[in-house]
Amino acid sequence: MQAKARRAAGTLLCTVAFAATTTAGARAVERIPFTNSGGAVVVEASIDRRPAVPMTVDLSAGVDRLGPSLRSLAYDVDRTFVTMSAAGERIDFGIGRVVSFTIGDFALGDRTVGIAPNAGPADGVVSAAAFRTVATTLDFHAHELVVEDAESFADRRRTGMSVPLILQDDRDLALRLFAWFDFGGRPGLCALDTATDGIVLDKRFAAGAGIAGPALPSVTLRDEPRVAVKGAAVTYADLIYDCEIGNEFWADRALTIDVPNRALWINAPT
Repeated sequence: MQAKARRAAGTLLCTVAFAATTTAGARAVERIPFTNSGGAVVVEASIDRRPAVPMTVDLSAGVDRLGPSLRSLAYDVDRTFVTMSAAGERIDFGIGRVVSFTIGDFALGDRTVGIAPNAGPADGVVSAAAFRTVATTLDFHAHELVVEDAESFADRRRTGMSVPLILQDDRDLALRLFAWFDFGGRPGLCALDTATDGIVLDKRFAAGAGIAGPALPSVTLRDEPRVAVKGAAVTYADLIYDCEIGNEFWADRALTIDVPNRALWINAPT
């Protein structure tokens, strides 16, 4: 009798523990509107529960950054991070922390921030590092940033197309996202740049591929040619990688970033 009681108590404890774990791990889907400001995705974000300010979502930025108007909120700014811009210029900025960093009701788990000398027209930058542990969608049709829950992400996977996501992860601090694209039969590893609209090709890459002129017949995802832009306008610059893909490529599509599984999911508008 006592053994049965002990087994029953043990089962009850395990059940309670499992329920507590699943409840604590559950997360409701978050839908955060964004605007397009000069080609960039811009959301309202709050530091330390202060009034929200506009911040650029830039998947090529590497690190979440605070502009001059917010830099005083960072603490423990005791080291410097050195990185390179897309053009190969050295960028130095301090690294610190904030008490809280939220986009809508979504609280970033990692509160590490860079102190940027400037942040452009917005007050800060939200980088891919903000979504390191959670599937997140940029819905360019609905103009929403969607932090997915288990059910909504399952729907994205069920109806979407998938390609590999390439990560540039620098010391678990800076995270940039890349994917393979095809330019008329020539593959290029391109940075995903949500702070701009256009497609930019490195001059040396373009010359080697025999690409010239202001437009290409088509640009496609190498591993999913159904995702394509016909008559794609391009510009040329000196870059440290093959190319940058801006937001026009994803127009009217939903782009889901799945960093934990290193995948991009693309859905047509519903």
